[in-house]
Amino acid sequence: MLESSSRISWSQLIAVLGALWGFSVLRRIFRFVKVALTPSEFPKLYTPLYPFGFPGALFTSSWWNDGRDWHWVRRFQTYRKGETVLVVPILTGKSALWSSNIDIGRQVAAGGHRSDFIKPPRSTRTFLAWGMNVASAEGSMWRKHRRVVGPAFGPEL
Repeated sequence: MLESSSRISWSQLIAVLGALWGFSVLRRIFRFVKVALTPSEFPKLYTPLYPFGFPGALFTSSWWNDGRDWHWVRRFQTYRKGETVLVVPILTGKSALWSSNIDIGRQVAAGGHRSDFIKPPRSTRTFLAWGMNVASAEGSMWRKHRRVVGPAFGPEL
């Protein structure tokens, strides 16, 4: 009787993991090239790691990476070409728009029902640790919370 070996050898496992890693690298390269070649109205800031994702948040800004404090360290250079920049990470993370425009800030922070801006669920998940609040609510729930906390932020302060 012939015995068939159903166990995977280490060399096969390494080959499969290497192929997956290679596919991931190629996918990342194609995504980066697509973003880099896409015309944009905004100036692009290229950085190796997304500043607020893993592992980019572990590093401070340096000559090779725009770290978690890049918006403060490079505050005089970042918005020189325009008040909104497109942050394009090369190795990890997704592209993101950063703006110093106060009107855009108001629309994002306090837009609520009058705004077309929809907060991404993953960005408001952190605020839910303190329960439903103005920062994490949408729609009618946002209007309710805004009505409750509104007087605390009035012009009398």
